[in-house]
Amino acid sequence: MTLNYPKIRRDDSVSDTFKRTNGSEQIVKDPYRWLEDQNSEETKNQVTRSYIGSGEDNISVELEKELLEKINYPKTSFYRRRGDRLFFDRNPGLLNQAIIYMADANQPDKEYVLLDPNQFSPDGTWSLSTMTISDSGRLLAYGYSKSGSDWVTLKIVRIPEKIDDPVVILEDQLEWIKFSSPVFNKDESGFIYSRFPQPADDTHDKGTETDQNINNKCYFHKIGDPQEKDLLVYSDEANPQYMFGCEFTDDFETLMVCISKDCNPEINMTLITNFDEVINGKEQHFKKVKLITDFSASYSYITSVGDRFWFHTNLHSPNNQIISIQVPKSEGVALDVKTIIPERDYLCQYAGSALNKIYVSYLKDVQESIHVFDMEGKFLHQIELPGPGSLAGFGPSKLHNHIYFVFHSFIYPDTIFYVDANQDKAVLFKEPQIKNFNSADYVCKQEFFNSKDGTRIPMFIVHRKDLVLNGDAPTFLTAYGGFEYSYEPYFSPSFIFFVDKFKGVFVVANIRGGGEYGKKWHEGGSLLNKQNCFDDFAAAAQFLFDKNYTKTSKLTVNGGSNGGLLVGASVNQRPDLFGCCIADVGVMDMLRFHKFTIGSHWCSDYGCSEDPKYFDTLYGYSPLHNVAGDKPYPATLLLTGDHDDRVIPAHSYKYISELQHQRGGKPDQSKPLLILIDEKAGHGAGKPLTKRVKEFVTKLNFIAKSTNSNPIL
Repeated sequence: MTLNYPKIRRDDSVSDTFKRTNGSEQIVKDPYRWLEDQNSEETKNQVTRSYIGSGEDNISVELEKELLEKINYPKTSFYRRRGDRLFFDRNPGLLNQAIIYMADANQPDKEYVLLDPNQFSPDGTWSLSTMTISDSGRLLAYGYSKSGSDWVTLKIVRIPEKIDDPVVILEDQLEWIKFSSPVFNKDESGFIYSRFPQPADDTHDKGTETDQNINNKCYFHKIGDPQEKDLLVYSDEANPQYMFGCEFTDDFETLMVCISKDCNPEINMTLITNFDEVINGKEQHFKKVKLITDFSASYSYITSVGDRFWFHTNLHSPNNQIISIQVPKSEGVALDVKTIIPERDYLCQYAGSALNKIYVSYLKDVQESIHVFDMEGKFLHQIELPGPGSLAGFGPSKLHNHIYFVFHSFIYPDTIFYVDANQDKAVLFKEPQIKNFNSADYVCKQEFFNSKDGTRIPMFIVHRKDLVLNGDAPTFLTAYGGFEYSYEPYFSPSFIFFVDKFKGVFVVANIRGGGEYGKKWHEGGSLLNKQNCFDDFAAAAQFLFDKNYTKTSKLTVNGGSNGGLLVGASVNQRPDLFGCCIADVGVMDMLRFHKFTIGSHWCSDYGCSEDPKYFDTLYGYSPLHNVAGDKPYPATLLLTGDHDDRVIPAHSYKYISELQHQRGGKPDQSKPLLILIDEKAGHGAGKPLTKRVKEFVTKLNFIAKSTNSNPIL
C-alpha cells in the first residue's frame, strides 16, 4: 500500500552544541524543535486511520464487540478496612471508570456507592487519580484528573455515620497538585499534601503545557479553609528539583518528611516533632530534625514504638533489608541502626506491620511470596498463596488485623483474598466470574535466556495448550526495563484475547533496568549501561525464534513510556528483527527530555545530555537521533495523547517526523510508519474503558495487517 506522508516542515537552522566525553564539541541539529509547541496545527497527521482502519471496518467492529464481551465481568482491585467499614472499588462490567463502594464489614454484600467517577465527566475522560481514607473512616480525600493529565484537583467527602445516609462532598477544592497523596493529621482537622506553583501560562488545558515541574512544597490544608490559607510545612528553595512526601508515625507524634531528588528510591528524611502545636497556634515554627541527609539509601517506614522506627531499606543491601533506627533527640548524633531481617540473595520487595508482626514480600525469579516475622526479625511462618504469581494492594495496617489483597498471574484472574493477622491464612474472599475463560486451557511458563554479554534473563511465555510450535505463531513481546520497576505477572483479559483470536503467544521479558533482582539489576540497565536493555530485548526475540515460537515477520514488540523508548531504540538498531513495532508514549528525544514537566527527574535513570559523561551514551541510542535511513523498517506505529504531561507528545511527534522523512519515500520501505494521537488522553493512567478498548483494537488491527495474521472472527 502506498502512503502519502505529510510534508513536515524542517528547520535545519535549529541546533544545540554538546560537550562529548573526550572534551570535544558535538553540534546536533533539531529541525523539529517547533513541534515541542504541541498546540501547533502542523502536528496533525492524517494518514494513520487510512491504513489501520477507521474503526468501522469489519475487523475492527467485530474485534471491539468480542473484546467488550470478554471484559464484561465485575472487576475489583482493592479492599480497605476502617473500623467496621469496608471500602473497595468495582467496575461492574463496562463502565469507563470503577466505582468506589463502602459496606458494613459484617454485611459485605450490601454495598453503597461512596464515589462514582463516571459522574465526573460525560465521556469518562475525568478519572480518580488518588484517594486517602482517614483512619477513623469519617473522611475521604480524593483527587481527580482531566483528560489523563498528571494535574490533580483534590476534593473531600464526609462519609456518613449511618452507612445508608447521603454522602456529602465538601466545598474544599485544591489545585496544582501532582504526585501527591493527602495525609490526614491526628484529629482529622485537615491533611498534608504537596503542590507545584501555578504555571506562568495557564491559558491552555491542564496537561498541554510543557513547563518544568519544580519548586514543590508541602502544605497543611485545614478543612473548610480556602487553599490560599494553607500552611507551608516544608520546602527547599535552594533545591527546586526536590519533591516531598509526608507520613506520620503510628502515634502521630512525629511527621516524617521524605525528600527525593529524582526517580531513585534513595531519599533524605527530616522529622517534625511539634506538628500539632504549630497548626493549633501554640507554637510558631516547626521543630525539624534532619535524620537522613546524604541520599545514601531508601527508607520506607513500617512502624514505630516510641523513638524506635522500623524501615524497609537498601542501606548496604542492594536486595533490601529490614532495619530499626533509634531516633536521636538532636542532629549530628550517629544513628543507632540495627539489622532486623538481613538481606537475602533475592529481592525483599516491601514490608508492612500488623499485630506486632512484620509482613515481608519477597520476589524470587519474579514470583512473589509473603513471609511473617516478629518485631525482632524471628521468622514465624509463610503465608501460602494459590500458586506462582504476584500480589496487589497487600497492606497490613496498624489499625486492625484485617488484610485484603489481590492475587493474580498471567493466567489467574484478579482474585481477592483475606488474611486475619491472628491466623495468617489466605482465604478466598471475592472470585471473578469470567464467561468462557478457563485457566486450564492456557500455559504460562517461565524461561531463561542469555543476553549478548551472557547475563541470564527471565521471561514469561503465555499461550493456549493446543498451540503447535511451528515457528509461525503471531507473537506479542513486551518489556519495560527501567526505573527499578519490576514487571511482575498480572492478569490481562486483553492479552488473553490476543492469544485466543490470533492463536498467538504473549511474552514478557524481564530485562535489566527494572527491579526484578534488586538495585544491581536496575543499575545493569541504566545510565551508561542502558544499551544492555536493548541487547536483552533483541536476545529475547532471538530466543523466541530459536525455540520455534515465531519468526521475524510474525513478531510484534510493544512498550510504553520507558518501554516506548525501548521499542524506538530497538527498531533503530535492529529493524530486521521485528515484523511490527508499536511504541506507546515513548521517550524518544534523549537529549532534551529533561527540559519538560517532570523529565529532569529521569536523569537518575538516563543521565543528562548536558553532562559530558552521559552525552555519548544518550546520543548513541536516542531514537530521534539514530533513525537508520539506509534500512527498511518494519511496520511502526507510535501512540501518544494530547494531554500527556509526563512524556510530552513532542517526543513521538519528532521521532515519527524524522522516521517518515528518512524512510517514508524510499522504494524499499513497504511497511507503514505512522502515529496515532489520542485526544483528551494522557500518559495512560485513568484512561476510560472505551478508549482503552478502542486503542487495543487499533493495535490488533495494525498487527493483523502488518504481520499478515488473520484473527479468528
